[in-house]
Amino acid sequence: MAAADRPVSAIAPEQDVRIKNQEMGGGEFSAGQYCGMPSTAESPLGAPGRFAVLPHCIDCDQCRDAAPTLFDRDPDLHVTYFKRQPVSAHDFALVDEIQSLCPVHAIGDAGAGA
Repeated sequence: MAAADRPVSAIAPEQDVRIKNQEMGGGEFSAGQYCGMPSTAESPLGAPGRFAVLPHCIDCDQCRDAAPTLFDRDPDLHVTYFKRQPVSAHDFALVDEIQSLCPVHAIGDAGAGA
């Protein structure tokens, strides 16, 4: 059974990222791929790169409050996404902090090589 077909509760969030990334052939997350909505021309959510907001995000505002320069929310779709990927040491430190703050561990990391 593919990871996408499994209920979220059956997969630990960190395992979910690893399995989905392996099924996608590794590498970076694409725009909108893991933000709970598919990326389309009308709604290209999520900056492509190493980090992504996973679909089991509960939209609690933790990440947006802590790092408004990195995260945004689509008010119509009710989803949070990376509006840009981290680039500085400060950005990466913020993402690391947010990963530990997230109550449902919904900040995915495809790895340093992505």
